[in-house]
Amino acid sequence: MTGLVGAFYAPATQGMVARLVPAGELERATGLMQGATQTMTMLGLVAGGFLVATLGRAQTLMLDGLSFLVFAGVLLLVQLPARASHAADERYWDTFKAGVRYVRGSTLLMGLPLLSLLVNASFAPIDMLLPKRMLSLGAGERGYGLFFGLLLAGAAGGSFLVAGLGQRVNARAASVAGMTVMGLAVLALAFTQTAVQMYVLAVCMGLGNAFCNMGIGVIFQKRVAPEYFGRVGSLLGMVGMAGMPLTLLALTPFADRLSINSIFAVCGIVTVLGALAWVGILRRDAETGEVSA
Repeated sequence: MTGLVGAFYAPATQGMVARLVPAGELERATGLMQGATQTMTMLGLVAGGFLVATLGRAQTLMLDGLSFLVFAGVLLLVQLPARASHAADERYWDTFKAGVRYVRGSTLLMGLPLLSLLVNASFAPIDMLLPKRMLSLGAGERGYGLFFGLLLAGAAGGSFLVAGLGQRVNARAASVAGMTVMGLAVLALAFTQTAVQMYVLAVCMGLGNAFCNMGIGVIFQKRVAPEYFGRVGSLLGMVGMAGMPLTLLALTPFADRLSINSIFAVCGIVTVLGALAWVGILRRDAETGEVSA
């Protein structure tokens, strides 16, 4: 059910920001949206633990369910600008094929879903192997929680930094820099000897993720025509979400045969190579003379 809701929610939110703020404020608005989401995720983890401890599991789940209804009602208060609707006689497959043709007509739009897939894939080995690494370093469950807490803190801090810089942040450069930092941080995990070193890298990964996601989001909002937000956003979300489970499936036969350091190193190198490939896509796109973000 969560996946089904997300299939509609993700592309809707990607297009919503571009409809609500001026084009010159997209960087700032995207940074604020990301920062708020990541901050609330951190606060939610703390508040959730407190509620479970004080109210109990069942009562906390009931409150969680009610919160969805409350915020669904709040969303009804958001007034979006009117837009042209599709023709009533337009068929599903005609709409689908029009979206595919639209994406295929741009090298940049073809590359965006692949970049999203690679970003998600780079986090897969961390989710899979971090518990084992933390146990070997003696940090245990607390170290595991602290790592992801610092990662979220870095992501929130990076997002608010983007919001503060506003138009001074170039979306293309931010996406490349963010992905490169993420790749180097994952690669560096292969050489860590203490939990503290891993905590520092968690913050770096969060910062890189914030800039990369902001760059992808702003490029999407500036380059995709509003009437294609839903179709292109769905494609971006579908390919991006596939990155983590596909990587986990690929790692399953080797997870116990290869060292953790080797897996981290390979994932980091692949991510850095992906950043270089993204640079090539951006340069080719610029050479075609298309409007840049």
